[in-house]
Amino acid sequence: MTAGRELPSEVGARTGAPRDYSDRLDFRLPPFLRLAWASAAARDRWSAPLRRLAETVRTSEWLSVASGLRLAAIIAVPRAQAAALTGEWADRGLKSGVLDQHHAMRIRMFNGKAPDLAPGDEIHVVTRRERMDELGAIWRSLDPIATATWLGYPPCCAAFLTTAAVERQSLDTTWAMVEGRVDAKNGEQIAEIDRCAVNPLLSALGLRATPHRPCGFFCQATQRLATAYGALRASAASAADQDMLAAALGWPVEWSSLHGIIEVTLPILKLCHDGDATATTYKVRLTGAVLPEHAAQGLAFPHRLPERRAAQTEIG
Repeated sequence: MTAGRELPSEVGARTGAPRDYSDRLDFRLPPFLRLAWASAAARDRWSAPLRRLAETVRTSEWLSVASGLRLAAIIAVPRAQAAALTGEWADRGLKSGVLDQHHAMRIRMFNGKAPDLAPGDEIHVVTRRERMDELGAIWRSLDPIATATWLGYPPCCAAFLTTAAVERQSLDTTWAMVEGRVDAKNGEQIAEIDRCAVNPLLSALGLRATPHRPCGFFCQATQRLATAYGALRASAASAADQDMLAAALGWPVEWSSLHGIIEVTLPILKLCHDGDATATTYKVRLTGAVLPEHAAQGLAFPHRLPERRAAQTEIG
């Protein structure tokens, strides 16, 4: 989500059922996540800032529980920070429980594709100390609406998640978010979205304006929550970093899915991870306005077009 962007007056809550694939295949690849930088210059410029932004986003997501913005959070805890982080949670009246690999699919269902964990890292569910037993009962009940509500989902997004991720068993809900026109080009299904207000496509980098999986690219409830999470990030990071997150979520990006492999392409890097297997290529293009420094040149979206050299004319 990009802060401060005015939306068309006709944009509102989504209408109709979430979009579905027409040619889903009956296999799934093992979970994986790969990152490739477009250039060494892009890596050197953006690797540390994006990692710092991801840390700030994670902090804001557990602060949302401490502040009362939502009842619970799912947080990745690096091994090196575990003692300090759980101690800080205890000081703020919070308690956590570790979710083991048995819960991996439910974690992804509610939290989306997450960055890779290092050996020894853990996934914790965090809530107020006095409500841990209640949260445990809700988690064990397998009630998706109740769990999503505790995790801060707006009603529209909780209902969307139930359809797209629970009933249809979709790993990735990006295509389901698409409303409006879809073009068929060279056997591909392509949705181009201009002036996007909600961008969840960088969650695998740890970058997102809100922790829930939104129901649409213009979900107003998600936009309102993003403002609240932005205030929490501002309390945990510099104003420059807050502006940088908004800029990163506003860069042009293409999401593409085929045969169970999702590619998320930015002007500076590409992410690949597991998704829903389909026989057709599905693409979502968010046409951001500003390219980052060291954006790669290329003829295809979302890269910077090569500069054309002026033709020279000999005289005489």
